Amino acid sequence: MSESTPDVATQPGDELLLELADDYLRRSRAGEQPTVDEYVSKHPELAYRIRELFPAMIAMEQPGPGAT
Repeated sequence: MSESTPDVATQPGDELLLELADDYLRRSRAGEQPTVDEYVSKHPELAYRIRELFPAMIAMEQPGPGAT
């Protein structure tokens, strides 16, 4: 029997937010220092979500204690 995929609630702007998040991380990994405000000013309709998501992504990119 195959497992069903649970329904995931999506919000307007999810695809754009994903594209922006990918761009933000790509630029950060390349040594640039993009700012959250830069993205918020270009996409004010996603401001709250950008301000919540982008710093969390950067925090997850940082090595944890004891990482080599």
